[in-house]
Amino acid sequence: MREYLLSFLIISSFLFCQTNEVVVQAGFESVIEQDDGSYLLNIYAINKDPIAGIQFQLIPEGIFIVDSVSGGRCGELGFMVRSNPKGVIIGFSMQGDLIPPSTSDKKEENILLMIKARKVSVNAKGISMDTIDLKSIFANRSAKKMSYVSHPFDLIGKTEK
Repeated sequence: MREYLLSFLIISSFLFCQTNEVVVQAGFESVIEQDDGSYLLNIYAINKDPIAGIQFQLIPEGIFIVDSVSGGRCGELGFMVRSNPKGVIIGFSMQGDLIPPSTSDKKEENILLMIKARKVSVNAKGISMDTIDLKSIFANRSAKKMSYVSHPFDLIGKTEK
């Protein structure tokens, strides 16, 4: 009986101590105000494993209205990328292509896509505009969610013009 209890404790501790290794780090590389008053939000992803599909939502919701999404690694690989005005963005390859693992840990070398957006009057909505983040889903070739960590972007004093 004692051997069973000891075996149970060892197996249980092994199962509960395992953590999901972070496979993708994502966030805003930069937020740049354009001459026309719109913003260019450069989204990066540093990934250890290939990515088959992406989904992002700008957080907090309602700060930006997305006008277009283009470029970056998604554009280079021919990913179909779509967005809605509320800030939800999805992307995948109709040919089954994958975004390969990153070869660098530098954010600027891992731009996944660029979002052109207009800022909403935040005072009218009562939303704080200090920090923005991404609610993300990354999928592998088997359509399984990949573990990720998102790095919020502090807007105070960091937007470029």
